[in-house]
Amino acid sequence: MYHMKIIQKAVKTWINKNGSKWSAYADYCHLVEEIGELGEALTVKHGERQAGDGALGFADHSDIEEEIGDVIFSAIVLANKFDVDLDKCFEKTFKRYDKKVERRINR
Repeated sequence: MYHMKIIQKAVKTWINKNGSKWSAYADYCHLVEEIGELGEALTVKHGERQAGDGALGFADHSDIEEEIGDVIFSAIVLANKFDVDLDKCFEKTFKRYDKKVERRINR
C-alpha cells in the first residue's frame, strides 16, 4: 500500500478550506502550467538559464523541489475531482511498468 489516501485527504481538506471553483479543464491547465514551471527549473539546474525574477529572460522558477510539489498537488486535485483512488492507481501503474520491463528484458 502506498498511503496516498492520507495525502489525498490532506489536499481535499485544503481545497475545501481555501476554496476552488475551477472546472476540471482549468485544473488540468493549471497542472500543465506547473509542469512548465518544473521544466523551467530544470533548465536552471542544467545551466541553460539563470535564476531570477523573470526579467531579462531569467527563470523565475528555479526550485525543483517546489515545482515537483506543485505538480503533485495539482495532479492530486484532479484525482480527487474524479474520485481516483491513488493507491489503486499506483498499484496498477507499477504492474504496467513491471510488464514493460519484463517485455523489454525478454526481447
